[in-house]
Order: sequence, then C-alpha cells, then structure tokens
Amino acid sequence: MEAQRSLSRGGLRLTRRSATAVVGIVPDDEDRAAERLDEFFDGIASAQDDVFDGLQDAIGGGLDRVEGTTGEAVDAAADVAEGVGAELGDATETVESGVEGAVGAADEAAESPSVETLSGIGSTYAGRLSEAGLGTVAALASASADTAADAAQVGESRASEWIEAARDLNEC
Repeated sequence: MEAQRSLSRGGLRLTRRSATAVVGIVPDDEDRAAERLDEFFDGIASAQDDVFDGLQDAIGGGLDRVEGTTGEAVDAAADVAEGVGAELGDATETVESGVEGAVGAADEAAESPSVETLSGIGSTYAGRLSEAGLGTVAALASASADTAADAAQVGESRASEWIEAARDLNEC
C-alpha cells in the first residue's frame, strides 16, 4: 500500500511541475495562477492521502474480521468433515450389506435353473422375465403374481401357475 502511495505522489509531483511550467509561460491577469495551481495540487495530494488511509483502515479491519472468522470456518469445516465421515460410514455399511445380498442372490441364481425349464415358458417369456430379474426358478418362486404377469406380459392366472410350478421345483 505504501508503494502505491509513493508512486501516486511521484506522479502528482511530475504533473505539478509540468503544470507549473505551463503557468509560467501563460500570462495570468491577477498573477495568482501559480498560487491557485499549488492549492489545486495540495488538494489532490490531501484527497489521495485520505483515500489511501481509508483503504488501509478498510483492509486492516477486513483482515481482523477474516482472522476472526477463519477459526469459525475451520471449526465448521471440522464439523462437516465429522458429519460426512459418519454418513460415509453408514453408507459404506449399507453398500456392504447390499453387496452381500447381491452376491447371495447371484449365488442362488447361479444354482437355480432357468425359468425355461418350467412348462409353458419359452424363450420369449423367459427373456421378458429375465429382464425383470425373474429369469431363474428361485427368483420366479419368490415373485408375486402381478409382478411376474407384468414382466412377462401375461395374465395373473398364468403367472400364478408358473410361480406355483417354480415353487414346487424349488422345493426339490
């Protein structure tokens, strides 16, 4: 800030010298041109000092406020990090249990035969049921009639027959 103030004063001094040289050449009716010029530049210098002083006060006050709120921001960030850590832990547990369930279902599905082994389910119906996650006998056996009917695009009575057959085969 002081460097800026010094540069500003240097520029003002050069301007004052140039203006004074011009005033010395230009005649003045009252011969007060040099005096008025000095007053003018003194006013500018005073205004510049006021501006720089105000800037320094504002910056100093701003830094004090920033330093005061920095500690609060650090505390808030720590609280957020702690909360995120807790949420992350909960999310990790949820994902792990979901993965375990999916692995179990995949193992079960790998051991369970395809729904095509059931009477009345050909490749078209099997494909539709598979797209809905009901492509194995075990999956179909645990489904509701309306879910299987919607998936295969058949009536609920037909889907109920398939589910009953899947349950019978699944018990074996």
